[in-house]
Amino acid sequence: MVTVPRKLPKLVVFDLDHTVWQLHVDKLMFPFKIEKGKIVDCRGRECLLFPDVPAILSWLEEKNIQVGLASRITNIAGACLLLNLFNIRHHFWPVEVYPTSKVLHFDQIRKKTELDYSDMLFFDDDKRNLRDLLRLELPCVHVPKGLKFDEFLEAMTDANRQFKDG
Repeated sequence: MVTVPRKLPKLVVFDLDHTVWQLHVDKLMFPFKIEKGKIVDCRGRECLLFPDVPAILSWLEEKNIQVGLASRITNIAGACLLLNLFNIRHHFWPVEVYPTSKVLHFDQIRKKTELDYSDMLFFDDDKRNLRDLLRLELPCVHVPKGLKFDEFLEAMTDANRQFKDG
């Protein structure tokens, strides 16, 4: 059984590609549409969230923990459209989705939220992004296979975890 720590992060931030959803937005083709109850691109490739994402977002909402996004996606319009089609856009603020470094994303997040990096927790599938954030002393969690509820809860119980490159 996983216990919840006394001090949870005030803000949890997620990357999008291969962290929240099982795809790389920049490799999909517009337009996206709902076909037979599934979100697909114009070639018929299905767009999927990782299965535990809705439960994770609900858990964070129940705990009144703010949720943000930091993604280097080039296809910003595509990412925004998918967030709306998946009906999860309303969960996220701040949203920093544009092609730049994660350090710059988090500089903007810190300015908007007025939170210290130590009050945040970041999840990403790409170690390179986490390495870039080491100098900020921002707690980070590597999720190479996307978000999974058990790994998410484990990270939440150890919110002071620092990404160790190795």
